[in-house]
Amino acid sequence: QQHSCGTSETGSTVDATEAPPSPLIAPAELTPEDLDEALAVAAAVAAGVPSAGSVGHHLGLCKPCDFVDRGFCRAGAGCRFCHICGPEERRRRKLQRRKLARAERRADAQADE
Repeated sequence: QQHSCGTSETGSTVDATEAPPSPLIAPAELTPEDLDEALAVAAAVAAGVPSAGSVGHHLGLCKPCDFVDRGFCRAGAGCRFCHICGPEERRRRKLQRRKLARAERRADAQADE
């Protein structure tokens, strides 16, 4: 088998017979989850946000990602959680949920009396 080697503009040798591996997955290997993730990533890219979960950030409809501020969100652009919200937003929302739960318990207790 013969290989045709060329030289690139930078002077390095290039093997012209070997094509780079394709990053695409064969359609038969795609699962519904793969398609959902691809659509989420496409929506994030189209909206110009760092993750799919960040799309509703400006409306307050997002849920903060617990991992992005720790530096290890493995989902990247496909993450269904917001990469714009910081850790303080997560804490603020948690306190808000606790206050709401307390108020609901008080309201239920008063209704039972």
